[in-house]
Amino acid sequence: MEPFADYDRHDATGMADLVRSRQVHPLELFEAAARRIETLNPRLNAVVYPDLDRAREAAAREPREGAFAGVPFLVKDLGAAVAGLPYTQSSRSRAGYVASADNEIVTRHRRAGLIILGKTNTPEFGLAPVTEPEVHGPARNPWDTGRTPCGSSGGSAAAVAAGMVPMAHGNDGGGSIRMPASACGLFGLKPTRGRSTWGPDYMECWLGLSEQHAITRSVRDSARLLDATHGAPPGAPYRPAPPPRPYAEEVGAPPGRLRIAFTKSALLDERPQDPECVAAVEAALCRAVPRSVVCTIIERSSLATFADSTGRGAITAGTRSSVPFASRARAIQYGVTTCPSTSVAARRAAASGEIRDPARPEPSLPSSRRSWTGSTSPG
Repeated sequence: MEPFADYDRHDATGMADLVRSRQVHPLELFEAAARRIETLNPRLNAVVYPDLDRAREAAAREPREGAFAGVPFLVKDLGAAVAGLPYTQSSRSRAGYVASADNEIVTRHRRAGLIILGKTNTPEFGLAPVTEPEVHGPARNPWDTGRTPCGSSGGSAAAVAAGMVPMAHGNDGGGSIRMPASACGLFGLKPTRGRSTWGPDYMECWLGLSEQHAITRSVRDSARLLDATHGAPPGAPYRPAPPPRPYAEEVGAPPGRLRIAFTKSALLDERPQDPECVAAVEAALCRAVPRSVVCTIIERSSLATFADSTGRGAITAGTRSSVPFASRARAIQYGVTTCPSTSVAARRAAASGEIRDPARPEPSLPSSRRSWTGSTSPG
């Protein structure tokens, strides 16, 4: 079956509507997504464990049930086990481990009708704001392959920004959805604490600070996916109040009075922050925030309390750029937390003051490997 010609003109909601009305077959969407993965992934290294053969079989079954029936999707290789695929969390210590069953968030993805095409790149155990694990190599930003898509959901963000899939799974404790969304010009939502699930492997992650969700091309996709996947599992330590109405109905509705908290201090670093970074945050707030929104500065003495309360939803809708190498060097000098460059060599060069752009890879031929076949590295 031929790929859907207008694949990149629709978000996930639009694709699902076309499948539901039988204007498009799920296989057409799959073929478009698979072709983009095979063509673009050699340059971006966003997908580390493709699962295209099984995805094709799932699409051929013509799924019609669920909010996103027949829509291509990718799962981050951290916090989400997909039966039959490696679950390494980008660590050599987990080499050879293959999940025997889906965990709960993946079960909910499948129940929503999503077709899982593979797993995406992430830093080792998600412990860095940049996606460049040694076991897989760096993921690259589709807008500029000399820059990072940030992390830890960097592979998912790169895949969505490149148009491989309209949305992809991610999770967020300290910005792991929001930073990649900002770096890649996408939408990223960190849900309220306890709104989603880490079960059955864990009842919580980072003492409840980290939450599961996704990186999307549109706000409505994020809202509809949260409608399809939210809910605390049995035994969950946190149970937020149920939403008064579907999240999809909140899109475009008057939000009421809002408050935004921000800080000029780093949580774990007492050194002064780069004045350029502070000025950029202040300018963005002045330019983008309506007068009806109250902005509150959180001082260092209140950061611990603030961090403990950040289970409340946090949103980033960003620009089409990320941190260049020169800015990274200044950030290292001043102790500012930013997204580093997209390669280990370039990052070390920045730290030593030797600023240089990495060589940009030339486009390569599409990979012939359509599925993970047992190797702990991508093809």
